[in-house]
Amino acid sequence: MKRFYVNVISDKVKDAAIVAERLLQYESSMMKEIRIKNDWKYNSGSGEEIYQKVIKSTLITPVFFYKTMNPWSSVLGYFDGKAIHINSRKINQLSHADLVGLLVHEKLHALGYSHGNNFKNSDKVAFSVPYYASENILKWI
Repeated sequence: MKRFYVNVISDKVKDAAIVAERLLQYESSMMKEIRIKNDWKYNSGSGEEIYQKVIKSTLITPVFFYKTMNPWSSVLGYFDGKAIHINSRKINQLSHADLVGLLVHEKLHALGYSHGNNFKNSDKVAFSVPYYASENILKWI
């Protein structure tokens, strides 16, 4: 099932989207781990509820580049309610794994999962679906 529509001319992003799509499928090791984890916070639900919502989703999320006004911004990307936007100033600094993690993280936002505010901490990495997925991406790709 196609989950991303990459609307940028970038093989790096297209390759990362293919991997991210695989990770969001029911048989992936990431989804299996999310399914059995049941200590989620931030109004996420049980592992089974998250698993079912992700694998049953037919939402195709467009992916665009944007250029920050501030060249020193640390923001890698964001989901605006309709599309994923990747900071074009940061794309060359992102590894393949970082980019896959960013796409998965933002896709989980598109599916309704939150991490409260934008201040990452160890609690959010352990118990919010988007941060958990992006911060553990290396073990699944």
